[in-house]
Amino acid sequence: MLSTSISPNITSPQQLLPGITVLRDWFCTAKKVLHYQKNDIIFSGQLERRMYLLKEGRMKVGATQTSGKVIIQDIMNEGEVVGGFTNGAVRSNTFVQVVSYQAQLIAIRHQEFANLPGCVKEHIFRMVNRRIRRLERHLESRQEKETMHRVVDLLCQWGHQFGRRVGAETKVDTGLTHAEMADLAGTTRQTMTSCLAQLRRQNLINYNRRYILIRDLAALEAINAQEKIALN
Repeated sequence: MLSTSISPNITSPQQLLPGITVLRDWFCTAKKVLHYQKNDIIFSGQLERRMYLLKEGRMKVGATQTSGKVIIQDIMNEGEVVGGFTNGAVRSNTFVQVVSYQAQLIAIRHQEFANLPGCVKEHIFRMVNRRIRRLERHLESRQEKETMHRVVDLLCQWGHQFGRRVGAETKVDTGLTHAEMADLAGTTRQTMTSCLAQLRRQNLINYNRRYILIRDLAALEAINAQEKIALN
């Protein structure tokens, strides 16, 4: 539950907002909280008339192509924003689905936005900008990096986005299958599985169906900083 902090990523020293206490109190006392379970669809096929702030849990954002193939585009963590203000008639192939065991979202209607505390508005703008930068990074990675480099880059992003420290290691619970991870890395499921296995042989990560354990995030980032990754 989100009781004393918004999330480890939002309350880190680099990202504190001037009104963090007001923001925290607003998150904890918001009345229009919607509750969802794993695999519930938040919305699909139509752009929402509401904006949602993710109070607790994790969601995936995807799109269904004309062929029927589903592509995962992003993962959203506590404190992030999804949806937007439209007239409700705009069709979209995008969907948002819960990947954590449960999720809580704060629904904000267009007419309510103007009355939000200033720090909440600022937080929303920051989260929207953060997601845009993340999607731009995914696009640049697909265009400029080799497959293993893209996989390592993605793991480093996840380590900072929603990783949990376990001693010297970082536990990343994505809630995604290898095929969905592959979508985000711009590769196939078989190649994604092969890359993860290679990283495990190098003792850089360990993983199972539930999570990925990054042995040393700083060491993995050092590898990611190399122009070309050479792993045996």
